[in-house]
Amino acid sequence: MARNPDANLAQNMKPPTLIREGRKASALTPADRELLAELESRVENSMMDFCRALAQIRDHKDGIFWKRDHSSFQEYARARFGYGEQHAGRLVATGGFLLELENSGSTAPIPVRENQVRPLLNKLPARHQIPCWEKITKANPPSKLTGDIITAQVVQYRKTIPAAELNATKPTRKPKKNSSVPENKIRERCHDLLAKLRLATESLPKVTTIHDILDSLEELVDKRH
Repeated sequence: MARNPDANLAQNMKPPTLIREGRKASALTPADRELLAELESRVENSMMDFCRALAQIRDHKDGIFWKRDHSSFQEYARARFGYGEQHAGRLVATGGFLLELENSGSTAPIPVRENQVRPLLNKLPARHQIPCWEKITKANPPSKLTGDIITAQVVQYRKTIPAAELNATKPTRKPKKNSSVPENKIRERCHDLLAKLRLATESLPKVTTIHDILDSLEELVDKRH
């Protein structure tokens, strides 16, 4: 399936600045502020709907929606929406939390932004995520909650969880990719460093001895066995 050019363009565009031709933008009128709040609310609601939909696309009938044309969900998300693996993963995780919250029977309000959900998912075992959100939103409507506020409260909530449970639910880290440098590149780097050492030590009293040692090192670097 072809990559969506509009999604790529939107992802790479920088947000517009409020400065035009050296003059600051005019202050917003009350009507402007009201319209901005309404528009931002519509964007946020749409984004939450998108997260839900993306989670359902990934999980419906074990991936039937994306397996037909793609080898992985990450490949589908990149081709269809221009999202990298990390960003797509965050959105899907947010959508999964929203669906779980809605299906749990909880009366807690729904998050309005992805960054409100991220601290819950990153720092808490799954069974504590909804209870923590319920506690946070008891006195604070989601519209007033920033990511930093939620993170601080999640950290406090985390202190109530037994250490054994936290350790048992730590995510397994992916093995590091093999990033070995070819042997010839390592030798080139060593020769560059030795040349710099020769230049740096030219004025030292024991320069002859130092350079003899560097010559020996160079021979060792060039040995194949």
